[in-house]
Amino acid sequence: MNPSANLLTVSGILLGFLFAGFWWILNREVKFKPEERHFKLCYWLIFASMAALALFGVLLPLHRLIGAGRWDRMCGAGVAAAIVLAFGYMFGELGHYGVFVRPHYITRAEKTVVIAAALAAVAAAIAFACLR
Repeated sequence: MNPSANLLTVSGILLGFLFAGFWWILNREVKFKPEERHFKLCYWLIFASMAALALFGVLLPLHRLIGAGRWDRMCGAGVAAAIVLAFGYMFGELGHYGVFVRPHYITRAEKTVVIAAALAAVAAAIAFACLR
């Protein structure tokens, strides 16, 4: 099987798990009183991972796999639009339930973990790009 096809398959499955993680976050937040809801700093990690997976694991491999025909390009464009709309929907839901507001507080541990995870992600991406 084509490596791009394998990557697309695995990434699609992982993206589904991340969407499930988002729904868990939303479900958790709506259990709080509206004034206690807020967009936690670590939520950016799941959104960044979903965006990276959607771009590098779904859209770019899909672009590589599709043919040069007009219909193929239209289908790929539709998938790209659907992914953008799904992200918009998620942020809209957070806004609707009053979650997409500044954090009421950020703990030192949360800030440390988010920064460490972001730096580790960049390091992993660089290391993977340099592997042969």
